[in-house]
Amino acid sequence: MARLVSFGDERLPSRFWDKCAPEPMSGCWLFVGCWNGMGYGSIFVADRAIGAHRYAYETLVGELASSLDLDHLCRIHCCVNPAHLEPVAHRTNVLRGIGPTAAHAAQTHCKRGHVLTPDNVMPSSARKGHRACLVCDREKKARNAASHPGPWPSSK
Repeated sequence: MARLVSFGDERLPSRFWDKCAPEPMSGCWLFVGCWNGMGYGSIFVADRAIGAHRYAYETLVGELASSLDLDHLCRIHCCVNPAHLEPVAHRTNVLRGIGPTAAHAAQTHCKRGHVLTPDNVMPSSARKGHRACLVCDREKKARNAASHPGPWPSSK
């Protein structure tokens, strides 16, 4: 049975808890020490900087595979409450987010309104990792063919 985790747990050093503030409304444990450029808490352990949330999770819950990210279910980057963290693959973590990659992946229609289904998309040649609408691609090719019939007039 997993051990109950509470704010101030003695398995983490007091220097860690000195940099945390419990937020009573959300249940977040806000790390108010050093943050990296993206708002995640950072702490030095054994002369190297690691994510404060990862340190708290591994100390209070258990070892985490290096291939996994911790998704902040509360969406608060500086939160170190293990109950708000879920180990997931990097791709899952990115797609759950609110960044451009997640927004693009969540699109169900192209900018011209065509449905983006598996049989109507292709990898974009313009941008790696992006999808292109096949209907738009066919329409563009048809417009180009009509406006540029070729060097020789057709014989009728």
